[in-house]
Amino acid sequence: MPSCFSPLLRKLHLKRKAKPRNPTTVAQPQPVDVAEKAPLVRPETLSTAKNAFVLGLKTLGAISGNIPFGSVLNSVIEPLLNIMDRIEETAENQQGFLQLASRVHMLEPIIQDKKANEPACKEIVEALGKRSIHDDIEQALQQGTIASFFNSQDNASGIVRHNVNLTQLIGDSTQQSINEVLKTLKEIQAGLKVTIKDNQERLKITGK
Repeated sequence: MPSCFSPLLRKLHLKRKAKPRNPTTVAQPQPVDVAEKAPLVRPETLSTAKNAFVLGLKTLGAISGNIPFGSVLNSVIEPLLNIMDRIEETAENQQGFLQLASRVHMLEPIIQDKKANEPACKEIVEALGKRSIHDDIEQALQQGTIASFFNSQDNASGIVRHNVNLTQLIGDSTQQSINEVLKTLKEIQAGLKVTIKDNQERLKITGK
């Protein structure tokens, strides 16, 4: 399944910062090049920030078939997709969806990489699955606090906590500094906003 992100995002390139190796120790996994390994894109499918996150999850599930525990990853993506049906996009949660979508985009080449190390992939499963994003959203829905969960201005909110965890996971998996990862995430989010705005304008004019 092609990625849902704008072709402009394929030009983004994280500078590799490989950790020095000791020849007497076990070789470390090579960093993943996000720009080179990003799949093809279909920007016309993006119409909302929530839509970007949902399509990103579907892409992640589709490409996970190439890894040994892809079925495990899909088992946590499916419930997350289902719970999205219960959330309406609002001005308050739009930025949160964009933040999650950009991070899912950066997870795609990590999963795609045939050499992705097992611990990193297990961490992705844990980040998206049990006792994490899905369960926190479920709890927020039940308690009527979903707006608080998506409040990206509150450092104690659920969305901020999960963003921090995913950012660290991406940095560890790609051997990039957190600042480098954050810079790319901001560029991806800016690209998503432009694409979504363009598609919304097209929909107003053409109706399709």
